[in-house]
Amino acid sequence: SIIGVKFQERYEAMLQEVKIVAERERLRLIDQKLQALRAMKVLSQKILGRKLDLGTELSKEDLEIIKRKSTTVFHEVDLDNSGEIDIDELGAAMKKLGQDIPKDVLEVMLQFIDDDGSGTVDQEEFLDFVVKCIVGDMPTTKDLHRINSSKRTTSGTESKP
Repeated sequence: SIIGVKFQERYEAMLQEVKIVAERERLRLIDQKLQALRAMKVLSQKILGRKLDLGTELSKEDLEIIKRKSTTVFHEVDLDNSGEIDIDELGAAMKKLGQDIPKDVLEVMLQFIDDDGSGTVDQEEFLDFVVKCIVGDMPTTKDLHRINSSKRTTSGTESKP
């Protein structure tokens, strides 16, 4: 019947639309993760100005320089002197570095840096992040996907790869 054929055509068109929307969302998330990676790289390069080869051991002198510079940067970023960097302070710091980062991308960055899941970054977490970046231990898009997925799972909305 004509009604059955038209219904089937419309149903297939709706399924196609759903697939397109899902693919757009997947691409948006990938773009968000890549922006976070680029922003983390800019931040770490600003702190020390160089990147060591992966696997290079840091000397005590290197660690002292890194600690001193990261402490200075941490206090510059911690605008309210709370001893923790929140998402607004991270955004302000990135803007100061010439990177206007959307809040959802800042959330991905913060989740990667925030080891204890407090929603803020303390000085020790910041130093660990800087050292990881300097020795080339940057997160991969898989790491960021894992972080994003766990966030969605805990907030009650399940994510699908």
